[in-house]
Amino acid sequence: MGKKNEDAAVQKNELSLQSEDKFRAIFEGVNDGILVADAKTRKFILANSRICEITGYSQEELLKLSVNDIHPKKDLPRVISEFTKLLQRKIITAKDIPVLRKDKGVVYCDINSKVVKIGGQECLVGFFRDITERRKRDETVKQSEQKLSQIIQGSSVATFVIDKNHKVIYWNSACKNLTGIPAGRMIGKDKQWSAFYKEKRSLLADMIVDGAKESEINKLYEGKSKKSLVLEGAYEAEKFLPKLGKSGRWLLFTAAPLKNSKGQITGAIETLQDVTERKIVEEELKESEERYRILYESSWDAIMTLAPPSWLFTSGNPATVKLFGARNEKEFITKGPWDVSPEYQPDGAPSSDKAKKMIEKAMKEGSNFFEWTHKKLSGEDFPASVLLTRMKIKNQTFLQATVRDVTEQKKAEEELKSKIEELERFNKLSVGRELKMIELKKRIKELEELRKK
Repeated sequence: MGKKNEDAAVQKNELSLQSEDKFRAIFEGVNDGILVADAKTRKFILANSRICEITGYSQEELLKLSVNDIHPKKDLPRVISEFTKLLQRKIITAKDIPVLRKDKGVVYCDINSKVVKIGGQECLVGFFRDITERRKRDETVKQSEQKLSQIIQGSSVATFVIDKNHKVIYWNSACKNLTGIPAGRMIGKDKQWSAFYKEKRSLLADMIVDGAKESEINKLYEGKSKKSLVLEGAYEAEKFLPKLGKSGRWLLFTAAPLKNSKGQITGAIETLQDVTERKIVEEELKESEERYRILYESSWDAIMTLAPPSWLFTSGNPATVKLFGARNEKEFITKGPWDVSPEYQPDGAPSSDKAKKMIEKAMKEGSNFFEWTHKKLSGEDFPASVLLTRMKIKNQTFLQATVRDVTEQKKAEEELKSKIEELERFNKLSVGRELKMIELKKRIKELEELRKK
């Protein structure tokens, strides 16, 4: 029994360490800053690495501070008001909250907060998302919108025209607004390149005047050019120009040849469109897709999707393929939930009927968490926890299933239950023996008293 207790204690300790390691990895690995403060004193008791980057303080320094120390004094009333709304669940996120850095600089964060208990102590947990760069981009967008207003008022797009000698003959007010260079500094000169680049090079209009081949234009614009589908002889190209704006801009160029009555090229016209925001969105979407793809493929949990009306699986990450013993994802998605379950669940219900009920509940309520007995493709049953979540992409509704093998957890629970029962039996025996000893001592004392008489 002593050996079993020792083994159980070791196993429990190992599970505890694994859980702590996972928590620490998540705590330190998230992109958001996290601060945990004592609910009464508001002094910080935990801080992750990301919040240190945001505030400029070390973890040791942060743990000597309180909530009031990391916000500008003049903004404290609004900050406290927003936090109160958060805790009262009147709002989900406190937006644009100023955070005072160690170097006295101010960054802005969107903050989520909640009350939790850690070791019996009531604490405030704050999740800080740095939006400083986003604010800068928003400011840039605002400035761009002001420029756009001027272009609309002028009923024109940023446009310049060059002659056959590459001299600028027209530079409209929209170009001035875009580049900051007035027409007076461009007209009659071949320095149009200087508005966009630090060193002299041909622009799209110059290439057309020179009669450049498509391959030459494509090379100059690093594969980001193509023939126009609207104008004959015209080309379109995209390029990032670091010189424009505070942090550079993406421009869409469209240039077309100007010809005389004989069909000879006498010049070229080029229009410029700022597509920076579209590029930012595309890049953010690409990064987001990549981030979720990595999370999906690297997750230890089996994650899969299933869709109506057949409710067969439509995808499964590597953890899913491994958990069910499939050769690959292609083999797995030929199955449905009932194909990877025994004929009956532990409660006697047919797996096919019960699975449909679980699916219906998830579709109706948005999610459904339950315990389930699954079956590997090899035929081996195993206990699992299942979370079904309703999702919708491009008007298509489906379910995402997260399945976790809880075999080890069940074993640990059974072992713990067995140990408790064993201790209860031992306690009963001990109590019985103690009562017998008391009765025996009482009888011995009575006999001694009779002998004395």
